[in-house]
Amino acid sequence: MRQERSNRPGELPEPNGRRTRTLLVFWCPREIAHPRVEPDLSRLGPVERSAEVIRYSLCRAEYWISPNGWLREWFRINIWFAVLLSIPAILVAPVGSYLLERMAAGSGLMTEVAQNLAQLPEALRSGVVVVAVVALIFVLKFVFR
Repeated sequence: MRQERSNRPGELPEPNGRRTRTLLVFWCPREIAHPRVEPDLSRLGPVERSAEVIRYSLCRAEYWISPNGWLREWFRINIWFAVLLSIPAILVAPVGSYLLERMAAGSGLMTEVAQNLAQLPEALRSGVVVVAVVALIFVLKFVFR
């Protein structure tokens, strides 16, 4: 019979898969220090004081949500993946756009060539008739001589 091991809160499950083991290589949360107010808050100017209060509020909210550092680590890994995926997109998108633009221009030119080739028999019809009449005259001259 298989025993289920329950993990304590804040503890990752046992790494039983390759993906989980790979993720654990990058996953290293660190505990967050309890946020503290700047000791010289009263001496700061109004803009600096507002910035410090906002910084403290954000740090306090982060500490309240995830004191063990999981939220910060989750953001770090997701930003890393976003950068990793956006670099090829930034490098490939302009080249792909240029190629598609050139293909569209080329297909327009090929369409024009196909239309001209389709109109060629109609344009040559009168020329073919003239050549056929001239050839017939030469043949008739040759035969009746």
